[in-house]
Amino acid sequence: MMEHIQQAFAFDIHMRRDVDEKAPGDGIKVVSHDIKQGVVFDQHGVKVTAFLVDHSPVTPAFGYRVDYRGRSVVLSGDTRVSENLIRFAQGVDVLVHEVLDADTVRAWFPTNPEAAAAILAKHTTPEQAGEVFARI
Repeated sequence: MMEHIQQAFAFDIHMRRDVDEKAPGDGIKVVSHDIKQGVVFDQHGVKVTAFLVDHSPVTPAFGYRVDYRGRSVVLSGDTRVSENLIRFAQGVDVLVHEVLDADTVRAWFPTNPEAAAAILAKHTTPEQAGEVFARI
């Protein structure tokens, strides 16, 4: 994925590095690696924990918890209701959770209810998000 992102931004990289700004080449160097559930960053007091969420058939799919100076935020990522997210979000100060309105999705596919159902099956409705918030 990162190789393709670099290809998509090749012109911008070229302009910044070689033409306009003469930015150093190391500024566009991509260092990436696949992650698993667990702590993925822990430096300078900032700890980022990745946790699996359910966005099947897309796997793996992650949410993230960021802890810093006694405060925390959880970002759900795309997910249907996820017990693992609820577990990792316990005691969090802020939860940012994706939602997808069922009526809106159905309006996107007025003649294809199967497509709407397939999309909705991977996401959380506003009502479900409210239940998740109540549990957290």
